[in-house]
Amino acid sequence: MAKTELETPTVLLVTDPPGLPCIPAQACVLELDRVIADTIACKVVHAPSEVGEHGDLPWIFTAIGFATLVADLAEYRDRISANAKVYAYVFDGFLSPKLVKIPRALRPFTSYRKLLSRVDEIFTPMRSLIAEQADLLGTKVSYMPIGVDTRLFGSDVPMKSRPIDVNGYGRQPPELSAELAQYHNIEKRGFFHHTNHMTIGALTDWVAHRAHFASLLRYSKIALAYAPEAYDPHNRFTCSFVGQRWYESMAAGCVIAGQRPSAPETSDLFDWPDALLELPDEAPEARAFLTDLASQSDHLQEIGSRNARETAERHDWRIRLREMFRKEDGIIERSYDV
Repeated sequence: MAKTELETPTVLLVTDPPGLPCIPAQACVLELDRVIADTIACKVVHAPSEVGEHGDLPWIFTAIGFATLVADLAEYRDRISANAKVYAYVFDGFLSPKLVKIPRALRPFTSYRKLLSRVDEIFTPMRSLIAEQADLLGTKVSYMPIGVDTRLFGSDVPMKSRPIDVNGYGRQPPELSAELAQYHNIEKRGFFHHTNHMTIGALTDWVAHRAHFASLLRYSKIALAYAPEAYDPHNRFTCSFVGQRWYESMAAGCVIAGQRPSAPETSDLFDWPDALLELPDEAPEARAFLTDLASQSDHLQEIGSRNARETAERHDWRIRLREMFRKEDGIIERSYDV
């Protein structure tokens, strides 16, 4: 269906003001907001004063975690009409441990629970936590995997033209990072690019940051990706799940190597051949595996092309939006083409 511009908004999208510094993880949230605004006839609001007379429209909140969502709901609660539908997508769908410790009879009286229960449906990629969270929050919690903007990350750069042998962004064993840096960069046998995004401070331009990262992936042969339970230096994760990095790397046509998440949905999300290549636990053996793999251009091309194709057909954010926001809710898409 051709793109149709609609002058009348059908939904309110709450997002951060332009130019506001943010951490790298929040940039992923803002990227989703950009896709929503481009796909759905939205009135984008950056402050309660901008809501105007549209408070009775359906609302969409996006958040990196529940704490951020609670803060946003508290800020906008006086602007949300009593009969308005409210939806939220939470990337890191882990509830506050404090709520779990509060006796069941007292939870409904906490501001945390009151604010979150106002949301008609909360979407989160942590499938194993859905039932528990719905019980704790007293509202509908639904499983929805993370997606990716394939228009940004998609790539047709052939493997033979990709200078980065291995791209490591985010969490991976430091022993492997050191091994790859020594072999590829110090000994000048290739190119290993490592970014420890947990140490990056506030971004002053998240759009440029995400474009830079997408470009790095488009020119990388192999991308490292480790399950949350495999390497969690800050003890943040209470369950296994499939994070953002898998989708972004696959959309860019990279070959994914590391350790697959034990979450059962992993096999459903990536059910094609060689979608996730397991690396040996020991750093020298893992480096040897990656070095050999990086030399097989034709094999890499076959895997990378399949990864990009499957991701575009199944995991683009626009596909997720069609699944989340049904027509009966009055949320009209601008475009149905991915």
